[in-house]
Amino acid sequence: YGMSSLSTLVAELYAARGKLARMAVTRERLRVARDLHDLLGYSLSAITLKTELTHRLLPGHPDRARDEITDILTVARQALADVRTVANGYRTMSLTAEAQSATSVLTAADIDVTTTITIPELPPHIETVLATVLREAVTNILRHSKAQHATIHATTHHDTIRLHITNDGVETTTPTPTVNGGNGLGNLTTRLTTINGHLTAGIDDTGRFHLTAQASLNHPAPMD
Repeated sequence: YGMSSLSTLVAELYAARGKLARMAVTRERLRVARDLHDLLGYSLSAITLKTELTHRLLPGHPDRARDEITDILTVARQALADVRTVANGYRTMSLTAEAQSATSVLTAADIDVTTTITIPELPPHIETVLATVLREAVTNILRHSKAQHATIHATTHHDTIRLHITNDGVETTTPTPTVNGGNGLGNLTTRLTTINGHLTAGIDDTGRFHLTAQASLNHPAPMD
């Protein structure tokens, strides 16, 4: 009986090990897909937008067109570096740097943007998540060609950081985006969960779309 039970336990162990391996592969695929979506969505949108702008500027404003080409090269190089980091499983991003890049891209799209980043030095794992939220929010704004105004605000209060982005480019016939599922906002919700944060998104009575990410500054870094 003991030998028979041991044989059964060994078979169950091998079966469980196989399930765990399949689960690990699935999690890794989801991570890569989520990272590529969040990283490349913004970069490709920025490159497309700035390339179209450069094409329009070339005949009459060659100097400004040259500046835009320099920005395009910077974005393209950063996109390449970001893709290389996906395989490593972790990357750090700067919220301030992302805000500066977002302001440049939105301005190039003729969108009036107000940016206020008044934050102390943040733990890298928290700042990376919030920078990713900002990147995805800007990608969504660029998709709404009717957006004319946008705001980006990041502030801290006690041990909480709050990132708030708004824009007026959502048409009234567009369903209010949700934070549950799909790529984009669903990905951001998943990322914020890892730092015990939360995301809210919706359209107010004036037609402006608001996206707010909030997290505690005291959340510990994930273990390697």
